[in-house]
Amino acid sequence: QISPLPQVSRWEGRGDTGETDSAPYVSIAFGGWQWCFYGFYAWLVTGKSGFLVLLQSNWLGAVLGTYYVVAFFRVCRDPLLIANFCRYLSGAAALAFFELSAVGVLSSGTSLLLVGFVSAFCGFVGALSLLVAVPAVLRAKDSRAIPGPVVCANFCSSLCWTVCGVMLDDRLIAAPNVASLCACGICLGLMVAYPTAQTAKSMDKPCETTSLVAGAAGLAGTACQWPAGAAAKLESAGVVPVAEAATASAAPAPARAIAVGSPWALFAA
Repeated sequence: QISPLPQVSRWEGRGDTGETDSAPYVSIAFGGWQWCFYGFYAWLVTGKSGFLVLLQSNWLGAVLGTYYVVAFFRVCRDPLLIANFCRYLSGAAALAFFELSAVGVLSSGTSLLLVGFVSAFCGFVGALSLLVAVPAVLRAKDSRAIPGPVVCANFCSSLCWTVCGVMLDDRLIAAPNVASLCACGICLGLMVAYPTAQTAKSMDKPCETTSLVAGAAGLAGTACQWPAGAAAKLESAGVVPVAEAATASAAPAPARAIAVGSPWALFAA
């Protein structure tokens, strides 16, 4: 729930979402509100305070997810991503309208079961939303479109909720989180197999020798060569480039020629 916050802040800083799809963020918002509603409604129907745990653990995701969705809509510049974003919102609105209509028409027990199924369905949709970028990653062999922090956080969260569902013997909690674990595992595998271009470039970049070190070593290669204009200005100012100074210091001073006319001239010199 909090893991996308740095990425959303970068969106707002540069005014663009890049190639990121909005499906995981819409899923966070809708899933947060859905689980909050299910926990509150189950508490009203059954009177069991244990269902309020769902409300307490998902209200922050509902609020932050709404912020992520609004931020994406404000700064996204890609028409295709905007069209996908509108389709996601339309589906979420239709599902919410169907759910509220069922609660108003059906009995409390039946409507509670329906709300539970919708919540589990949202869990499956949230798991599948992480796989939206997989085709683009396979085509480009670059995992830039996968939101790494979101995937890692979802993996840890799904693992905890899977254990919780098994302990409570509630398949509506365990099943969607098992699906989320599988989806996160696929995304993590793709991130390892296809690292981003920037990461691969930084890993493959050779270590460069600076001109100062090369000049001190007496190397007059390309790393130590000065542009003609810069060298002329330095010489006119009385400054000798490092490479030339090192070369001059390494070269032996020429011996002074002495004209010897007689043996006494040698001693005089």
